[in-house]
Amino acid sequence: MTLAVLGFYSDATQEAALRRTFEQFTSSDKQLIVHSAEREGELHTLSLELGDRPIACIHPEYRYPTDYLERFSGVDASDSIWTADRTALPGTLAPTSNPDVYQSVVPSHVFRLLYSKHDRHFSADKRLGQVAVKITDTGPVETNGALPNRLHSLNGLYWLVDYAHRMDRRCIEAYLDFKKIGRDALGKDDKTFLASLTSLQHRHLLFFLNTNISGKRAIDYIAKHVDLSTVKTGLDVGAGYGGLVKAMIDRGCEGTGLEIMKSLTDLAKLNLSHHLQAKHIVGDFLKEALPAQSYDLITMTDVIEHVASAEDAMARTAQLLRPGGYAYIKVPNYQFIDHVREDAHTGLFGITLLRHDPAAAYLKAVKNATYSVGDYHDYDYYVRTFAKYGVALVRSDNVQSPLADLSKLRDTCGSALTRWETECKIDPEIKTGVRRRVTDYLRDFDQQAAPKKKYWVFKAEPDPLFLRDYLTAHWNLFFQKR
Repeated sequence: MTLAVLGFYSDATQEAALRRTFEQFTSSDKQLIVHSAEREGELHTLSLELGDRPIACIHPEYRYPTDYLERFSGVDASDSIWTADRTALPGTLAPTSNPDVYQSVVPSHVFRLLYSKHDRHFSADKRLGQVAVKITDTGPVETNGALPNRLHSLNGLYWLVDYAHRMDRRCIEAYLDFKKIGRDALGKDDKTFLASLTSLQHRHLLFFLNTNISGKRAIDYIAKHVDLSTVKTGLDVGAGYGGLVKAMIDRGCEGTGLEIMKSLTDLAKLNLSHHLQAKHIVGDFLKEALPAQSYDLITMTDVIEHVASAEDAMARTAQLLRPGGYAYIKVPNYQFIDHVREDAHTGLFGITLLRHDPAAAYLKAVKNATYSVGDYHDYDYYVRTFAKYGVALVRSDNVQSPLADLSKLRDTCGSALTRWETECKIDPEIKTGVRRRVTDYLRDFDQQAAPKKKYWVFKAEPDPLFLRDYLTAHWNLFFQKR
């Protein structure tokens, strides 16, 4: 099997050095693959490009013996050899480089798993029993030579890249800068870094890091309900960081992302920098000049609640869809009991039950922030309004919380109300409005269920409307234009 010899360069001089090093190796069954240092963070993408071949990495500032690759000849792709022997090879890395001396070969399918701190090598070994990790240096080993050392020197950014293994490192750096999240704690460990974040920062960070994974899951999910073979053009409204647009393109669809915030589009462009066919539009969905009947698929995931008018957004969707085209709408359920306990957008108790203006006043009073949500609507509103514009519901797939969790969810929401009464110090009139809405909500909730022993059961068979309205976090709605 051909050995992939991988190297990264920062300039033409380093690229030439990598090629000279490669040419001196006596092993014939090899292929040189070099990339600009800008691609150091794209580990998942690179591993896919390399297929199943073993990989050896070389550094442009290091001297290797001519028989360096010979020890890797005949290595099976299910094996991995990693050494950190600082005396094994001649030469010296630049003063600014990582001081470890590296010798390695690793199969591409575990490429991204073996490049963090010393203890992670062993956890990878446990998860992938066929991978043998061999360390010849008895001293502490901070990094893995299977990957370019520059990746490991960026204030501990390695573990974030590990988490978001399908994202360009530059995009992660830009996000941290955009959110004004300092990188100081990154150089320590993930727990220290996460402990420095607020709960909302943590939630938003995980949402960002998961954007490509979520996009792939979304398109796979859509494919179960929509015939993607008929979809040639797709528009993701509120594209955010571009994960779903990437997934559309990966499925062979012409993907376009529409996002009202330029800052998010800039991050999406970084995220999709190697998807040259991706289209990015900064604009308002209700106002942007888009060609009518030009899309086979329009997606809005956790977006429609943010537009100024949900009805106008549905009318616009109908206008832009081709006959027979699909719309996939994922809508947060404002009555889901855990959303009442803590809103995912603001972190505030009870805010989802309020109309826009009192909700905006509540958020302003507590956090001095601007409310980005319009008005929430119930399930039937979306079905009825789309039908008004010639777009019919063809499928609805809503995953409810297990009934076994009902008692816990109800108790947690009740406890949150008690805690909120004590801790929330805001204008009495605003507080009275929130209290009234939550109290009415919990009364309606309790009237439809009866406590028994340590869990909740229904008076009769589980009411599907109760499950839909109180125990469903999001509604997944699939529409088709007639």
